Amino acid sequence: MFIAVYRIAFDRWTPEAAIQEMHAYHFKAFLHPNLTAYVRSFPQRLARSSSLASFRHLSSFAGEENSN
Repeated sequence: MFIAVYRIAFDRWTPEAAIQEMHAYHFKAFLHPNLTAYVRSFPQRLARSSSLASFRHLSSFAGEENSN
């Protein structure tokens, strides 16, 4: 899950691509369904969280329309 949010924030992956990688490395969603939900909601969290503000410019999901 930590690698998945890294992929989203730094490598500009979509949440679904990050989740696919989690499954490729044997993540069992049925054991931890909340982790999948967290990864899916991470772009919104990245866009709104003051704790993550310094990472917003790295993501294509947060504030891209303001970069022009």
